[in-house]
Amino acid sequence: MANRITVNICGEDYTLVAEENTAYSAIYNDIDTYIATMTVSFMTGSADIDAQWDAFVSTIEGMNIAACIEYKQAAYDRYQQR
Repeated sequence: MANRITVNICGEDYTLVAEENTAYSAIYNDIDTYIATMTVSFMTGSADIDAQWDAFVSTIEGMNIAACIEYKQAAYDRYQQR
């Protein structure tokens, strides 16, 4: 289908509609970059995971991860209604 992105989770395919995908991508691209950067920092010891964990989580929340979860949940709910 045009204008749909397929996502595979737990062996099942569900789709984000185009508007959800656009919004999701705009938010999650930055979150993904931040997570990747901080993961390396935590692993290499350049960031102290114990001291910075709460700030790490707060930053991700501040980047609007809740909206990303809502988009994924809506797509999963549509899948379940089939």
